[in-house]
Amino acid sequence: MALEVVEVSLDRLEDYAGVPISFQVESILKIDLVDSGLGGATLGEVPIKPAYLKDYDAGEERGPRRWPEKFDLAKFAFFLALDGDRPVGAAAAIWPFSGISGSVPTLCSSGTSTSKMGTKNWGQTPISKREIDV
Repeated sequence: MALEVVEVSLDRLEDYAGVPISFQVESILKIDLVDSGLGGATLGEVPIKPAYLKDYDAGEERGPRRWPEKFDLAKFAFFLALDGDRPVGAAAAIWPFSGISGSVPTLCSSGTSTSKMGTKNWGQTPISKREIDV
């Protein structure tokens, strides 16, 4: 399958919001410092029991549909990953980041099988279309 990542305008916000950002949490990463941090650090996966669902769009006050009320979206760039015409992933880039309150996870959406997709190189020619093979 070839995914096409495209930059979209605000009129596609409903398509963007339709891509869920929820996932099953089954483990966390634990950081162990080596020699008090002087020797670096190691990461280990630690299972969580019971596992739980993390849904960043849950609740009336959250999610991309509410962003026009909360943020100056002129600073946002929106991207959709498309499988044909079907949105399967989404990302938002914000520049400059100052003046935006909230955490990054509440400002971004992603597909269930992909991570946050798409980047914008600020100060360079914007990326408007890119194909990704998966």
